[in-house]
Amino acid sequence: MENKKPKADRFNGGKLQWSLMDFKCHEDMVRVLEFGAKKYSRDNWRKGLDINELHDSVMRHLVAMMGGEYFDQESQLPHYAHIQCNMMFIAYEAQSQIKDNGPLKTYFGGQVTPLPHKAWDNKVSTPLSK
Repeated sequence: MENKKPKADRFNGGKLQWSLMDFKCHEDMVRVLEFGAKKYSRDNWRKGLDINELHDSVMRHLVAMMGGEYFDQESQLPHYAHIQCNMMFIAYEAQSQIKDNGPLKTYFGGQVTPLPHKAWDNKVSTPLSK
């Protein structure tokens, strides 16, 4: 008969399951961030970006991919990685507005109202919170 060592108690219910992520698929996104750090400066995007310009950038890269262009001409990195970065920037801007009780609608041209989200309603800290 096998003696099993008892496992320690863990109370992880309701916590983020980061093991669901595939971090390798984000390597090209990190390369785009490194490209941007050389072109502008490290973490330049954290200074704040115009949401409409981010939307435009996402669409430019998406349209290029849909047209059969796989790599961005300037960076020589995949368009999907630029889309990943821009979507991260959009999420960062949205979370910053929510955290600061700012008018999220102004970032989206007053066209959308965010749906309730328990983390936002309770002001639960996120990895991007300061």
